[in-house]
Amino acid sequence: MEKISQQSNFKNPKERPLEGFSIASTAVRRKEELKAMLEATGAKVAMVPMTQLDHLGDQELKELTLTIIKVKPSIVIITTADGLRNWIQVAESWGLDQQLRETLTNSMLITRGPKAKGAAISMGLNPTWSPQNDSIAEIWKYLISQQILHTTIAIQLPGKLSQDNLVLPPQLNYQVIKVVTYRWSALEDASPVVKLLEQITTKEIDAIIFTHNMGVVNFIDYLKLSAMFDCFVQLANENEFIIACIGAVTASPFLELGLEVIQPPKPSIGSLVNVLIQEISARIITFNLVSGRIEIRGHGVLFRGETIFFAPGPMAILKALAKRDGAVVTRKELLAHLPSSHQNDSHALEMTISRIRSCLGPEAIQTVFKRGYRLAIAK
Repeated sequence: MEKISQQSNFKNPKERPLEGFSIASTAVRRKEELKAMLEATGAKVAMVPMTQLDHLGDQELKELTLTIIKVKPSIVIITTADGLRNWIQVAESWGLDQQLRETLTNSMLITRGPKAKGAAISMGLNPTWSPQNDSIAEIWKYLISQQILHTTIAIQLPGKLSQDNLVLPPQLNYQVIKVVTYRWSALEDASPVVKLLEQITTKEIDAIIFTHNMGVVNFIDYLKLSAMFDCFVQLANENEFIIACIGAVTASPFLELGLEVIQPPKPSIGSLVNVLIQEISARIITFNLVSGRIEIRGHGVLFRGETIFFAPGPMAILKALAKRDGAVVTRKELLAHLPSSHQNDSHALEMTISRIRSCLGPEAIQTVFKRGYRLAIAK
């Protein structure tokens, strides 16, 4: 049977609003900062990257940089904050950073969205224009509106494995210099991803955070390879967990699948954590048992000032009883919430009920003879 673990350091829900919840983060960039933010809220955090970020400092990038310095393109488009930072850093190692900065300063510098704009400003550059929604398509519309139809541009591309998705509108007759300063590559060890997928299907994860489109694409690919895709979609549609994405570009593959995604009002990890707190807080189930006040929080229960973490089976049984608000739930109904290997095992159900009672008090769950069980709700 499944085990139950306990910890007793939770005193103030306002200070630790995600206590009792399990969050998986797929972030690669600023992953430690995001982890620290989540842990400060009380969440149990698993860091499971879906990609590797490989920074480039090779001869090809140096030659491209020299070409741009020589050609002096009239427009330079920066698509990612990390891409710009890495470009300036490797240019410095070659002694070309000052020339590159001058080239960027003398061009019409366009940044794709707030993060790229912020990185440019922090480096002393002055972006000419930036869309609000991280959209390259909006950049093309802007340039068409400015009647800039024939020129040479340089564009720092996101770190995807292919540049073939860069398609200019037919109105724009540009000579394009493409610059890639880093690449996303497949993970060398995918075992943490496999473990995460298993935890999702056994309902041990309350929310999954994505901060990059490539991470979402790889995650969906892993799902399909593991044959868990249909199960993931079903559980997502049943609101068994939350999908949280930092922005519209990151969320787009999930939205194309018709799945619900929460997004922050602005694409920052702080804003993402805040919107996650709001969404999860609305899912907390609070009521009074005869044995004391209880909050069901994801995979943990706050009871008498103590956080109790339940394994998936006991947690599923407790939630099923809580949803009926003190009404009787039949044994047959409750058995359906146990792992498949125990769904015809009445003894397993009795042992699960016993484990819950051992944590919440023997009077917390009442046995109704020949009918089932119910929570002993205080009147």
